[in-house]
Amino acid sequence: MAAQFREVRETSDGYAACLDPDPATVRDSFEWLLLERRCCPFLRLDLSFEPADGPVWFHWRGGLGVKEFLSAAGFKARPRQ
Repeated sequence: MAAQFREVRETSDGYAACLDPDPATVRDSFEWLLLERRCCPFLRLDLSFEPADGPVWFHWRGGLGVKEFLSAAGFKARPRQ
Protein backbone atom coordinates (compact mmCIF):
# COMPACT_ATOMS: atom_id res chain seq x y z
CA MET A 1 0.00 0.00 0.00
CA ALA A 2 2.77 2.45 0.89
CA ALA A 3 4.01 2.33 -2.71
CA GLN A 4 0.74 3.99 -3.75
CA PHE A 5 1.23 7.02 -1.50
CA ARG A 6 1.76 10.16 -3.59
CA GLU A 7 2.87 12.15 -0.56
CA VAL A 8 3.31 11.60 3.19
CA ARG A 9 2.99 14.47 5.67
CA GLU A 10 3.88 14.59 9.33
CA THR A 11 0.98 15.99 11.38
CA SER A 12 0.82 17.19 14.96
CA ASP A 13 -0.44 13.79 16.15
CA GLY A 14 0.70 11.32 13.48
CA TYR A 15 1.00 11.09 9.71
CA ALA A 16 -1.17 11.56 6.61
CA ALA A 17 -0.66 9.96 3.19
CA CYS A 18 -2.14 11.17 -0.08
CA LEU A 19 -3.64 8.63 -2.49
CA ASP A 20 -5.08 8.85 -5.98
CA PRO A 21 -8.90 8.93 -5.95
CA ASP A 22 -9.02 5.85 -8.20
CA PRO A 23 -11.82 3.56 -6.91
CA ALA A 24 -9.58 0.46 -6.83
CA THR A 25 -6.94 2.33 -4.80
CA VAL A 26 -9.58 3.63 -2.38
CA ARG A 27 -11.02 0.13 -1.98
CA ASP A 28 -7.54 -1.33 -1.33
CA SER A 29 -6.75 1.43 1.17
CA PHE A 30 -10.00 0.79 3.03
CA GLU A 31 -9.20 -2.92 3.30
CA TRP A 32 -5.72 -2.03 4.55
CA LEU A 33 -7.26 0.37 7.08
CA LEU A 34 -9.37 -2.48 8.46
CA LEU A 35 -6.25 -4.61 8.90
CA GLU A 36 -4.40 -1.72 10.57
CA ARG A 37 -7.33 -1.31 12.94
CA ARG A 38 -7.03 -4.93 14.06
CA CYS A 39 -3.26 -4.72 14.34
CA CYS A 40 -3.02 -1.39 16.15
CA PRO A 41 -6.28 -0.66 18.02
CA PHE A 42 -4.70 2.36 19.74
CA LEU A 43 -4.50 4.29 16.43
CA ARG A 44 -7.17 6.63 15.16
CA LEU A 45 -7.49 5.90 11.43
CA ASP A 46 -9.30 8.14 8.96
CA LEU A 47 -9.90 8.31 5.22
CA SER A 48 -10.83 11.76 3.99
CA PHE A 49 -11.94 12.69 0.50
CA GLU A 50 -11.15 16.07 -1.05
CA PRO A 51 -13.96 17.66 -3.12
CA ALA A 52 -14.36 17.33 -6.89
CA ASP A 53 -12.51 14.02 -7.36
CA GLY A 54 -9.51 15.39 -5.48
CA PRO A 55 -7.06 13.20 -3.63
CA VAL A 56 -7.89 10.86 -0.78
CA TRP A 57 -6.00 11.24 2.50
CA PHE A 58 -5.27 8.35 4.84
CA HIS A 59 -4.57 9.59 8.41
CA TRP A 60 -2.89 7.72 11.27
CA ARG A 61 -3.40 9.59 14.55
CA GLY A 62 -3.32 9.03 18.24
CA GLY A 63 -2.28 10.09 21.68
CA LEU A 64 1.02 10.29 23.43
CA GLY A 65 3.72 8.18 21.78
CA VAL A 66 1.82 7.37 18.59
CA LYS A 67 3.95 9.56 16.32
CA GLU A 68 7.10 7.98 17.76
CA PHE A 69 5.61 4.51 17.23
CA LEU A 70 4.80 5.34 13.60
CA SER A 71 8.27 6.79 13.03
CA ALA A 72 9.85 3.61 14.43
CA ALA A 73 7.62 1.62 12.05
CA GLY A 74 9.14 3.49 9.10
CA PHE A 75 6.84 6.44 8.57
CA LYS A 76 8.51 9.64 7.44
CA ALA A 77 7.42 12.72 5.56
CA ARG A 78 7.84 12.41 1.81
CA PRO A 79 7.16 15.21 -0.70
CA ARG A 80 4.57 14.90 -3.47
CA GLN A 81 5.58 12.60 -6.32
